[in-house]
Amino acid sequence: MISGIRGSISRKAGTRLYVDTGAVEYEMIVPLNVLERVERVLLENSEAELFFHVHQQILPEEHRLYGFLDPQQRELFRTIQDIKGFGSTLALSILSHLDTRGLLAICESGDAKHLVHIPRIGKSTAEALIFEVNRKKKRFLKLLELEEGAARAGLSESGELLAEPEDETFELVRQALIQLGYKDTQISKVLIKLDKDRSAGLDPNETSTSDWIRKALQLM
Repeated sequence: MISGIRGSISRKAGTRLYVDTGAVEYEMIVPLNVLERVERVLLENSEAELFFHVHQQILPEEHRLYGFLDPQQRELFRTIQDIKGFGSTLALSILSHLDTRGLLAICESGDAKHLVHIPRIGKSTAEALIFEVNRKKKRFLKLLELEEGAARAGLSESGELLAEPEDETFELVRQALIQLGYKDTQISKVLIKLDKDRSAGLDPNETSTSDWIRKALQLM
Protein backbone atom coordinates (compact mmCIF):
# COMPACT_ATOMS: atom_id res chain seq x y z
CA MET A 1 0.00 0.00 0.00
CA ILE A 2 1.36 3.43 -0.98
CA SER A 3 0.95 6.00 1.81
CA GLY A 4 3.24 8.77 0.58
CA ILE A 5 5.30 9.85 -2.43
CA ARG A 6 8.17 12.33 -2.63
CA GLY A 7 9.41 13.68 -5.95
CA SER A 8 9.35 16.47 -8.51
CA ILE A 9 6.48 17.31 -10.86
CA SER A 10 7.35 16.18 -14.38
CA ARG A 11 4.05 17.27 -16.00
CA LYS A 12 0.42 18.17 -15.31
CA ALA A 13 -2.88 17.26 -16.98
CA GLY A 14 -5.99 18.85 -15.51
CA THR A 15 -6.14 17.82 -11.87
CA ARG A 16 -3.60 15.06 -12.41
CA LEU A 17 0.02 15.50 -11.41
CA TYR A 18 2.83 13.25 -12.58
CA VAL A 19 5.42 12.85 -9.85
CA ASP A 20 8.92 11.73 -10.81
CA THR A 21 10.62 9.95 -7.91
CA GLY A 22 13.79 9.31 -9.88
CA ALA A 23 13.07 5.70 -10.77
CA VAL A 24 9.29 5.73 -11.19
CA GLU A 25 6.73 8.30 -12.38
CA TYR A 26 3.40 8.21 -10.52
CA GLU A 27 0.11 9.60 -11.80
CA MET A 28 -1.75 11.30 -8.97
CA ILE A 29 -5.22 12.87 -8.80
CA VAL A 30 -5.41 15.95 -6.57
CA PRO A 31 -8.09 18.44 -5.41
CA LEU A 32 -8.05 21.87 -7.05
CA ASN A 33 -6.74 23.59 -3.91
CA VAL A 34 -3.76 21.21 -3.83
CA LEU A 35 -3.10 21.89 -7.52
CA GLU A 36 -3.14 25.64 -6.84
CA ARG A 37 -0.67 25.33 -3.95
CA VAL A 38 1.64 23.15 -6.02
CA GLU A 39 1.54 25.61 -8.93
CA ARG A 40 2.53 28.47 -6.60
CA VAL A 41 5.54 26.48 -5.42
CA LEU A 42 6.54 25.57 -8.97
CA LEU A 43 6.42 29.23 -10.02
CA GLU A 44 9.22 29.89 -7.54
CA ASN A 45 11.13 26.68 -8.23
CA SER A 46 10.11 24.46 -11.16
CA GLU A 47 12.32 21.65 -9.84
CA ALA A 48 11.00 21.71 -6.29
CA GLU A 49 10.72 18.34 -4.59
CA LEU A 50 7.33 17.81 -2.96
CA PHE A 51 5.87 15.30 -0.56
CA PHE A 52 2.30 14.02 -0.98
CA HIS A 53 0.20 12.02 1.47
CA VAL A 54 -1.46 9.38 -0.69
CA HIS A 55 -4.75 7.52 -0.67
CA GLN A 56 -4.51 4.44 -2.88
CA GLN A 57 -7.71 3.14 -4.42
CA ILE A 58 -7.57 -0.36 -5.87
CA LEU A 59 -10.21 -1.03 -8.52
CA PRO A 60 -10.66 -4.10 -10.75
CA GLU A 61 -9.57 -2.16 -13.83
CA GLU A 62 -6.92 0.16 -12.36
CA HIS A 63 -5.20 1.54 -9.30
CA ARG A 64 -5.69 5.23 -8.52
CA LEU A 65 -3.58 7.50 -6.35
CA TYR A 66 -5.07 10.59 -4.71
CA GLY A 67 -2.55 13.11 -3.40
CA PHE A 68 -2.80 15.59 -0.52
CA LEU A 69 -0.33 18.00 1.04
CA ASP A 70 -1.30 17.19 4.61
CA PRO A 71 -2.65 14.06 6.32
CA GLN A 72 -5.70 15.87 7.69
CA GLN A 73 -7.01 16.62 4.20
CA ARG A 74 -6.48 12.99 3.24
CA GLU A 75 -8.48 11.91 6.29
CA LEU A 76 -11.29 14.32 5.34
CA PHE A 77 -11.29 12.83 1.83
CA ARG A 78 -11.57 9.31 3.26
CA THR A 79 -14.34 10.32 5.66
CA ILE A 80 -16.48 11.85 2.88
CA GLN A 81 -15.68 9.00 0.50
CA ASP A 82 -17.01 6.49 3.03
CA ILE A 83 -20.44 8.13 3.14
CA LYS A 84 -22.93 5.82 1.43
CA GLY A 85 -23.58 6.89 -2.15
CA PHE A 86 -20.61 9.28 -2.37
CA GLY A 87 -17.24 7.77 -3.30
CA SER A 88 -13.92 9.26 -4.40
CA THR A 89 -15.17 11.46 -7.26
CA LEU A 90 -17.66 13.36 -5.10
CA ALA A 91 -15.21 13.55 -2.20
CA LEU A 92 -12.57 15.07 -4.49
CA SER A 93 -15.07 17.61 -5.85
CA ILE A 94 -16.10 18.68 -2.34
CA LEU A 95 -12.49 19.00 -1.15
CA SER A 96 -11.69 21.14 -4.20
CA HIS A 97 -14.06 23.79 -2.86
CA LEU A 98 -14.31 23.36 0.91
CA ASP A 99 -12.12 22.69 3.92
CA THR A 100 -13.39 21.05 7.10
CA ARG A 101 -14.41 24.36 8.73
CA GLY A 102 -16.33 25.47 5.65
CA LEU A 103 -18.07 22.11 5.28
CA LEU A 104 -19.09 22.07 8.94
CA ALA A 105 -20.44 25.62 8.78
CA ILE A 106 -22.59 24.83 5.74
CA CYS A 107 -23.91 21.59 7.18
CA GLU A 108 -24.67 23.11 10.58
CA SER A 109 -26.73 25.84 8.87
CA GLY A 110 -28.38 23.32 6.53
CA ASP A 111 -27.50 25.48 3.51
CA ALA A 112 -28.04 22.96 0.70
CA LYS A 113 -28.14 25.77 -1.89
CA HIS A 114 -24.49 26.53 -1.21
CA LEU A 115 -23.48 22.93 -1.84
CA VAL A 116 -25.28 22.56 -5.18
CA HIS A 117 -22.83 25.08 -6.67
CA ILE A 118 -20.17 22.38 -6.36
CA PRO A 119 -19.85 20.25 -9.52
CA ARG A 120 -21.61 16.84 -9.30
CA ILE A 121 -23.57 17.89 -6.21
CA GLY A 122 -27.34 18.02 -6.74
CA LYS A 123 -30.05 18.85 -4.23
CA SER A 124 -30.52 15.29 -2.96
CA THR A 125 -26.76 14.74 -2.67
CA ALA A 126 -26.37 18.04 -0.81
CA GLU A 127 -29.11 17.09 1.64
CA ALA A 128 -27.55 13.66 2.18
CA LEU A 129 -24.15 15.27 2.85
CA ILE A 130 -25.65 17.71 5.36
CA PHE A 131 -27.39 14.87 7.17
CA GLU A 132 -24.29 12.66 7.32
CA VAL A 133 -21.90 15.42 8.40
CA ASN A 134 -24.25 16.47 11.20
CA ARG A 135 -24.74 12.83 12.21
CA LYS A 136 -20.97 12.33 12.39
CA LYS A 137 -20.26 15.81 13.71
CA LYS A 138 -17.86 14.65 16.43
CA ARG A 139 -15.63 13.02 13.84
CA PHE A 140 -15.55 16.15 11.67
CA LEU A 141 -14.87 18.35 14.70
CA LYS A 142 -11.92 16.10 15.54
CA LEU A 143 -10.59 16.55 11.99
CA LEU A 144 -10.97 20.31 12.36
CA GLU A 145 -9.04 20.22 15.64
CA LEU A 146 -6.21 18.31 13.97
CA GLU A 147 -6.13 20.69 11.00
CA GLU A 148 -5.92 23.76 13.23
CA GLY A 149 -3.28 22.12 15.39
CA ALA A 150 -1.19 21.34 12.32
CA ALA A 151 -1.62 24.89 11.03
CA ARG A 152 -0.42 26.30 14.36
CA ALA A 153 2.59 24.00 14.20
CA GLY A 154 3.32 25.17 10.66
CA LEU A 155 2.81 21.73 9.11
CA SER A 156 -0.28 22.19 6.95
CA GLU A 157 1.01 25.04 4.85
CA SER A 158 4.71 24.33 4.55
CA GLY A 159 6.17 21.60 6.75
CA GLU A 160 4.88 18.72 4.63
CA LEU A 161 4.98 20.60 1.32
CA LEU A 162 8.66 21.19 0.73
CA ALA A 163 10.98 18.26 1.28
CA GLU A 164 13.12 18.89 4.34
CA PRO A 165 15.57 16.28 5.69
CA GLU A 166 13.81 16.15 9.07
CA ASP A 167 10.46 15.49 7.41
CA GLU A 168 11.84 12.26 5.95
CA THR A 169 12.39 11.02 9.50
CA PHE A 170 8.85 11.93 10.47
CA GLU A 171 7.47 10.10 7.44
CA LEU A 172 9.35 6.98 8.54
CA VAL A 173 7.79 7.41 11.96
CA ARG A 174 4.36 7.72 10.34
CA GLN A 175 4.88 4.55 8.30
CA ALA A 176 6.02 2.64 11.38
CA LEU A 177 2.94 3.70 13.34
CA ILE A 178 0.64 2.76 10.44
CA GLN A 179 2.23 -0.69 10.36
CA LEU A 180 1.60 -0.99 14.10
CA GLY A 181 -2.10 -0.41 13.48
CA TYR A 182 -2.59 3.19 14.59
CA LYS A 183 -5.08 5.42 12.75
CA ASP A 184 -4.11 8.49 10.72
CA THR A 185 -5.87 10.83 13.14
CA GLN A 186 -3.94 9.41 16.09
CA ILE A 187 -0.65 9.57 14.20
CA SER A 188 -1.15 13.16 13.03
CA LYS A 189 -1.82 14.35 16.57
CA VAL A 190 1.36 12.68 17.85
CA LEU A 191 3.49 14.04 14.99
CA ILE A 192 2.32 17.56 15.81
CA LYS A 193 3.48 17.05 19.42
CA LEU A 194 6.82 15.66 18.23
CA ASP A 195 7.35 18.60 15.91
CA LYS A 196 6.69 21.02 18.78
CA ASP A 197 9.31 19.18 20.86
CA ARG A 198 11.75 19.37 17.99
CA SER A 199 11.07 23.08 17.44
CA ALA A 200 11.56 23.74 21.15
CA GLY A 201 14.92 21.98 21.04
CA LEU A 202 13.89 19.24 23.45
CA ASP A 203 15.68 15.90 23.58
CA PRO A 204 18.61 17.00 21.39
CA ASN A 205 20.22 13.55 21.68
CA GLU A 206 17.18 11.76 20.21
CA THR A 207 18.11 12.07 16.55
CA SER A 208 17.63 8.57 15.14
CA THR A 209 14.40 7.33 13.58
CA SER A 210 14.08 4.60 16.21
CA ASP A 211 14.30 7.22 18.96
CA TRP A 212 11.51 9.25 17.35
CA ILE A 213 9.37 6.13 16.95
CA ARG A 214 9.91 5.24 20.60
CA LYS A 215 8.96 8.77 21.67
CA ALA A 216 5.86 8.65 19.43
CA LEU A 217 4.73 5.41 21.06
CA GLN A 218 5.10 6.99 24.49
CA LEU A 219 2.73 9.78 23.40
CA MET A 220 0.08 7.39 22.01
